[in-house]
Amino acid sequence: MQRKPEWLFKKKDIRLNRDMKKMLRDLNLHTVCESAKCPNISECFKSNTATFMVLGDACTRYCKFCGVDKKIPAVPDINEGENIKKAVIKLGLKYVVITMVTRDDLSDGGGAHLAEIVKALKNDNQNILVELLTSDFYSSENYENLLKFIVNKLLNSGVDVFGHNIETCRRLYPEIRKISDYDRSLFVLKMIKALGGIAKTGIMLGLGETEEDIHLTLADIYHTGCDILTIGQYLMPSKKHYPLKRYVKEEEFETWRKVALGLGFRAVEAGPFVRSSYKAREIYNCLD
Repeated sequence: MQRKPEWLFKKKDIRLNRDMKKMLRDLNLHTVCESAKCPNISECFKSNTATFMVLGDACTRYCKFCGVDKKIPAVPDINEGENIKKAVIKLGLKYVVITMVTRDDLSDGGGAHLAEIVKALKNDNQNILVELLTSDFYSSENYENLLKFIVNKLLNSGVDVFGHNIETCRRLYPEIRKISDYDRSLFVLKMIKALGGIAKTGIMLGLGETEEDIHLTLADIYHTGCDILTIGQYLMPSKKHYPLKRYVKEEEFETWRKVALGLGFRAVEAGPFVRSSYKAREIYNCLD
């Protein structure tokens, strides 16, 4: 592992982490902040913000960059929506970000479960904004019709921003995301836009992509109609994960932010600590 540069060090407040974790455990909730070992965890917890991760804490895919556990997933918790609502009230959240583990073991990939969670939040407070970051809901049978059904269901539940991450360039997909598919992920974004949603995606730098790879990826994403783009630094969750190829400096992130805005994205956030759910409300507010 390369030595981490000074600009990538962030203080972690163990006390703040402990207080938030206790509340989450009391409600049987998971966060991507913890599961993905996010470097922003203390900053977000200090602001009484967390990104809820639903459908358990175990993913059915084996992407080499991801810190989420790979194990047999549990049965979805039918009380998850109500428990998230309790956490949202306790934290005083006006903008809620919910992500999910990929659940290839479920016939709809967990789409109906997600929709019920959004409805639970929206039913009591129509002014609350909900952002989802989902899997591709892949099924080998009638995938296009299934995806259309699920995306429609989620949009009708009241989702305000619908995210699905591309993560990396086409060239690296076979090595890093073997079960996922680059074109399939682009298709998810196209479907969200075709059905009237605000689409969001994110990519990471530092995995071995070239400048040409990044240009092609940004163009591919833009042509789906995607509205919001985040660009962040890949950080290895452990020595067992995909090796980091390089640390990207702030000025390069700024260059790519300008390139993306020049293409026509409505909002772009780029930087070493940027993640798809990081400061999501602020990015949403940048929509023209």
